[in-house]
Amino acid sequence: MTQVSTYISSGHTHSGSRLWAGLAVLALLLASCGGENQGSQSSSSTSRSSETTTSSDNAREGSHWSNPFQAMGELSRLGQQLEQASEDLENLTPVDPVHFANLVDWLPNAPGGWTREDPEGSTTSMGEFRISQAETTYRRGDSRIELSLIDSAYNPALYAPFLLAASFSQESTSGYDKGVTFGSHPGRESFTYTTQTGSLAVLVERRFILEIKGSGIEANELRQWWDRLNIGQLERMAR
Repeated sequence: MTQVSTYISSGHTHSGSRLWAGLAVLALLLASCGGENQGSQSSSSTSRSSETTTSSDNAREGSHWSNPFQAMGELSRLGQQLEQASEDLENLTPVDPVHFANLVDWLPNAPGGWTREDPEGSTTSMGEFRISQAETTYRRGDSRIELSLIDSAYNPALYAPFLLAASFSQESTSGYDKGVTFGSHPGRESFTYTTQTGSLAVLVERRFILEIKGSGIEANELRQWWDRLNIGQLERMAR
């Protein structure tokens, strides 16, 4: 659950000059890296990336920033989104998480050709917040999928970082690390071609953190696993 710890450590920094200063630095850094990566991208990696972007029709990807001027334009758009997010954060009230047994029950059975290990679940307290989580591993030969689900119980420190992560993308000949949005659910997807490893982390209804980590897989399999999941049930649980 490395993605989750990353978002938690990011903290709640949606207001004031600290946010804009951080965004400006991040924008310029990504513009520099993005321009270099785009310029060196091979035609083979381009075709592999295009396959992943069409695997789920309802997924919208973050922006690829190729120069500082484009970056600043996207920064302005993102600032408007974060202003709306800050208003939403003020209305978020932490609740008690659902029992981890409910999350364990949500984990799907193994699809054809795969086996599933016994799932595990727990509830953990972090200061004033409590979270429930469940996880399991699926195997198919040398392929491995780790699926984890966390009920953040509307922890406001997680919403803005996920929104921010969904707005930036980088791509190179070795792989990609890009923001995605499935409907209203922001997330981040990454994949490395040489090692055939990747992950997809999505925040569902500002509450449930869903992470799919894979090894020995093709890039489009992350989206295939997303499509197998009962996201509608999570949306109902969030209400």
